[in-house]
Amino acid sequence: MPMTDHNSSIEHIVTVIPARNEARRIGACLRSVAESAEALPPSMSSTVVVVADSCHDDTADVAAMCLDPARDLIVHTTQRCAGGSRRVGVAEALRRIAADPSRVWVCSTDADTTVPSDWFDVHLEAAREGHIAIAGVVRLDDAADPLLVAQFEATYQRHPDGSHPHVHGANLGFRADAYLSAGGWPTLATGEDHDLWRRLVSLGATIASVRLSVTTASRFIGRAPAGFAADLNALALAEPAA
Repeated sequence: MPMTDHNSSIEHIVTVIPARNEARRIGACLRSVAESAEALPPSMSSTVVVVADSCHDDTADVAAMCLDPARDLIVHTTQRCAGGSRRVGVAEALRRIAADPSRVWVCSTDADTTVPSDWFDVHLEAAREGHIAIAGVVRLDDAADPLLVAQFEATYQRHPDGSHPHVHGANLGFRADAYLSAGGWPTLATGEDHDLWRRLVSLGATIASVRLSVTTASRFIGRAPAGFAADLNALALAEPAA
């Protein structure tokens, strides 16, 4: 059943970032999130939740140096699962936030990803337009092989109207009440983003926009089996796009 439009404004933004042995990359991720948060109006509060999942490195220590202990959280878990980690992070954030879930917007990204300075602005614009969720796109970081970048850009679909067919856990946002109504992140190692997105779409107005864009790692060995790294491996082995 479609959700009722609460027609309410967002008061609080939560950003959930799962991380497993990401000490080398998470600092850049958190600094980019902090830069985007600087553009938020003074009336809007925000929380960043880093979910350190089965880490054997200094991920949590590096994250702690980038976070505000009065506002942000580091949650330790042994999920060994992207979907499970995201679910734990959202649950812990919502448990601590007093605002009504209809006035909370949850942003999802990854520890090997950086967001642009207008990232939160685009999320909030979607919320103001009445959307309960937004799916964004990704681009490869500067460490990627130029040939791989060219192949990726040639095959990564973007429609003339600014929409697209992609769903990435590294670039997703949704209203918290819609998330709860949809049943939350599934505890899947791969495909948790597509699974949640399908349920959000069934509930109400969603948008997939190329305006919501992030930069992600071009590594070939990823945390999720059959995830984005596997897609890049397949792309690298494919015939060049015409």
